[in-house]
Amino acid sequence: MCIPSISTYIQLSQLRCCCVTCDGQCPFHSSPLLLGLLASAPLLPAMAEPLTSSLLLALVFLTISASPVASSSLSGDPRDVAVDSHALLSFKSLMSGPSLQALASWSSNGSTPVCQWRGVACGTRGRRRGRVVTLALPELGLLGKVSPALGNLTYLRRLDLPSNRLHGTLPPELGHLRELRYLKLNYNSIQGSIPPSLSSCKQLRSIQLYSNKLQGLIPRQLAALLNLEELVLGKNTLTGRIPSSITSLASLKLLVVEFNNLTGEIPSQIGSLVNLVYLGIGSNQLSGPIPTSLGNLSALTVLNAYENELAGSIPSLQGMSSLRELDLTANNIQGTIPPLGNLSSMVSLNLQRNSLGGCIPESLGNLQLLSSISLANNKLVGPIPDAIKNMHALTELYLENNQLEGPLPLSMFNLSSLKMLNIQNNSLTEGFPPDMGNKLSKLQQFLVSDNHFHGLIPQSLCNASMLKMIQTLLSVVNFMGNQLEATNDADWSFLTTLTNCSNMIVLDVSMNRLKGVLPESIVGNLKNVVELDISDNMISDKIPTTIGECQSLQYLNMSGNFLEGTIPLTLGQLRGLQVLDFSRNNLSGRIPNFLSGMTGLSSLNLSFNGFEGEVPNGGIFLNTTATSIMGNSDLSNLRRANPHVSLSSEKHIRVSYAELAKATSDFTSRNLIGVGSFGAVYKGKCEALRCVRHRNLVRVITVCSSIDYRGADFKALVFEYLPNGNLDQWLHKHLEEDGEPKILDLIGRLQIAIDVASAVDYLHHHKPFPIIHCDLKPSNILLDNNMVAHVGDFGLERFLHQEHIDKLERSTGWSAVRGTIGYVAPEYGLGNEVLIHGDVYSYGILLLEMFTGKRPTSSEFGEALSLHRHVEMALSDQAANVIDQDLLRATESVKGIAQNYHGTEENEIGCIVSVLKVGIMCSEETPTDRINIGDALRELQAIKQKFCMHQRSSW
Repeated sequence: MCIPSISTYIQLSQLRCCCVTCDGQCPFHSSPLLLGLLASAPLLPAMAEPLTSSLLLALVFLTISASPVASSSLSGDPRDVAVDSHALLSFKSLMSGPSLQALASWSSNGSTPVCQWRGVACGTRGRRRGRVVTLALPELGLLGKVSPALGNLTYLRRLDLPSNRLHGTLPPELGHLRELRYLKLNYNSIQGSIPPSLSSCKQLRSIQLYSNKLQGLIPRQLAALLNLEELVLGKNTLTGRIPSSITSLASLKLLVVEFNNLTGEIPSQIGSLVNLVYLGIGSNQLSGPIPTSLGNLSALTVLNAYENELAGSIPSLQGMSSLRELDLTANNIQGTIPPLGNLSSMVSLNLQRNSLGGCIPESLGNLQLLSSISLANNKLVGPIPDAIKNMHALTELYLENNQLEGPLPLSMFNLSSLKMLNIQNNSLTEGFPPDMGNKLSKLQQFLVSDNHFHGLIPQSLCNASMLKMIQTLLSVVNFMGNQLEATNDADWSFLTTLTNCSNMIVLDVSMNRLKGVLPESIVGNLKNVVELDISDNMISDKIPTTIGECQSLQYLNMSGNFLEGTIPLTLGQLRGLQVLDFSRNNLSGRIPNFLSGMTGLSSLNLSFNGFEGEVPNGGIFLNTTATSIMGNSDLSNLRRANPHVSLSSEKHIRVSYAELAKATSDFTSRNLIGVGSFGAVYKGKCEALRCVRHRNLVRVITVCSSIDYRGADFKALVFEYLPNGNLDQWLHKHLEEDGEPKILDLIGRLQIAIDVASAVDYLHHHKPFPIIHCDLKPSNILLDNNMVAHVGDFGLERFLHQEHIDKLERSTGWSAVRGTIGYVAPEYGLGNEVLIHGDVYSYGILLLEMFTGKRPTSSEFGEALSLHRHVEMALSDQAANVIDQDLLRATESVKGIAQNYHGTEENEIGCIVSVLKVGIMCSEETPTDRINIGDALRELQAIKQKFCMHQRSSW
């Protein structure tokens, strides 16, 4: 008999250890022979004769060959296996479509053992032998629901079904999976709420439900999962607060709840999650301050809290020594940027779109690993610190839309890794070093518009010495709105170097002091430029004929110069041209016919030149809103103005995207007034033609149909800015003046009601066709310096003429949108056509809201009661109970300061009741039962006159 030696014992012992660590799921555990041998291993050292290597190999061979024979013996109790099989087949039964093919191996006839089904793994020892421990079917396009029967998989440890098409709800029965450790259902379409029963799965280490359609609250019961390390609930529609109980999960490393509708404050105890590595709470509606306890999270590497409503200042983050990424974009954070000098691991810092003030701290220079900094759209002042020279890893620097001043530190031009530089819309001064292009060799975007830079544009920006590196990099150069100069051909040579940049797509040198003649040879070499803007300079002579060689041009703006002569025929070679602006020059001759054949042209501005002869009558010239030829007195067939309330170019001087960007400080958040379904509203200063139609309508100043800096279509209406905000703010948010709330009194509200009725009456009697506003509500009523009301936001307006209606129905899908919930007429919900009665209904609801102080969508009315019915029921004997108490208090306070105000409370209530009755008559459910807006206007004027007479009689 051969006896193994000590060395063989060691080998066998190591083999046993290897098998044990694989949790019993390897062939060696299937061999009774080897298991028996290992069981006797402690006795082996006492044996004297060595075991040869050939015998050892034979033993191993025997164990492997024996495993299939022994496989049947590893099956669990047939009854338990049947339970698992039934649960899985129940899951399969809820699948449909082509996804069933992925489960073809799941057979109910026993031809394939359960443990060999696709995506299924079974235990191999102990009580888990032959029982399902893993169900993993990722990225198979499975279409169906999660079966409650999965809760019967008693020993399931891993449920892994991400990136499928699962829908329905998460069954509460999953809470029966007491051994479940990993629940991964990311990227599906699962609805409903997160079942609190998951808190019974005490072994859970990871819950991943990212990108589904889950609703409701985050269950506070999840705090019972003390082993939980990953909680990923982002990109759903969860509401409510982040439960403070979650902060007791000491093992938590990953917390992701971004892209939901969560509200409330960040739990103040969040700093107790000392093992947290990633915190993602961005894109919610979280408010309040950033907890100071965050500074305790020394293991945290990523903090994303962007796009919330967080306020206050940034607390000290000095204890977050592992932090690599900090993103607080788009909040309401104020104060200064705190010291960050010891956060040496930081690679990305994003604080843009807040209200941060003060200077950029010098301590940022200590963060030598920083590759991206964005401090844009704040209120930062002072210079760019010289310490920036230490950031050798910096690739992106965004400082636009602040109040920075002073010269650029020369050390900044030594940042050889810099790719993106945006310092637009500040007050930075002086010029650029001549050799900057030699140092910033990786630059891709150079955006310095709207500052006070002067001098020459560096010729080195894209010179031959760096051609090999930069010709595929530099794509956007924007010098717009500075004081840069060029007076001779030598000064224009910067364009020559730019022609070396084969990737150059945007070149904007508008609104500077560039003079002289555009060199023909240089312009012809801008072959890859998509957007070229040299407007508002002092460029003279003719348009270079080589412009026709710039085949990539889509946007060409040469307006506001001293160009003369005719439009060159070579321009017709630009087949991709979409926007062309030659306005405000000294061009002459005929407007060339080839412009009418440029089918891609969507905007053409030839206004204020010296063109003569006939205007072409095809192509772009058939679109009166896309062309402007005004200010050319010798044209023989100027078109008639469009008879509708229109935005034709004869009525309004157009402005460019660049001018609007400058007027609004590049659409900075501090100039953002509001956002609606049709776009955003900004305030800005813009010189343009004014056009008045009615004193109570917001005036359209001008229009813009252009493309933005990225080459995307950009369209805008420029309205008069009205500084006293909108009626909604006055009714519900109580604007302040000198720290005191301002509330509209009775006379003020009555006059606003009359103003609005006057505007609507004008629209309804407009010639040749009545106009329906379709979205009357307090937020669309704007107030000027004298509190005169102006009706605005005509995004839904319609001409009351069937031809127009039919055309708009087809082109815009009007039937889907007809106003705002609460104000929209009930008949529109039934698909009825738009009529002036719809505006009258909205106006009636507006009146009721103005004098009751209650929104029509208020929850206090319930589903069975509307604002109309609420007021109507109270008018008989409880009128005083529905009147806005703030209105009565405001009117009472006026008596003490206005010498000519002597109305009694009885007169005041009587006046308000009369107004509410008008509101009731306007908001009747049946359209034909409503009074006309003209009658409502006369009623209100009579009510005001009567009330004022009562005042005078009480003097």
